[in-house]
Amino acid sequence: PAVPTGLMATISDGSAMISWNDPVDADFQYFSVFRNGELLDYTVESTYTDYMSGELEYYITATDANGNESGQSESVMIEIEPLTGDVNDDYEVNIQDILVMINMILPDGIEPTDAADLNQDGIVNVLDILILINIILNL
Repeated sequence: PAVPTGLMATISDGSAMISWNDPVDADFQYFSVFRNGELLDYTVESTYTDYMSGELEYYITATDANGNESGQSESVMIEIEPLTGDVNDDYEVNIQDILVMINMILPDGIEPTDAADLNQDGIVNVLDILILINIILNL
């Protein structure tokens, strides 16, 4: 099959939105989406949303009805900053992040992470939780 063309990447709501041209082969079956050199997913659509942060490189291949895979498309790179306050890495900032932070400051709790130290004072404590509450409430 033909190599996919027109690959573009944009940032939308903290996620990577990638898109490319529709398939040109009559026996097209699906696209394979790769991130940083590893298979991410399969799709029949010409768009894909990836909820990941960091420096990301994407490329696409096409597979036909006989199982033949095209060469890889041109790659695109995008850098997405982590979502401030997303302590549990679910790509949302909500009450679950507060609960994780509480568990970090309790005796015998889970190990604190840099993402939870919102005021960057070197420790995770109730001040960080207050900052997170203000983020959630948009204060």
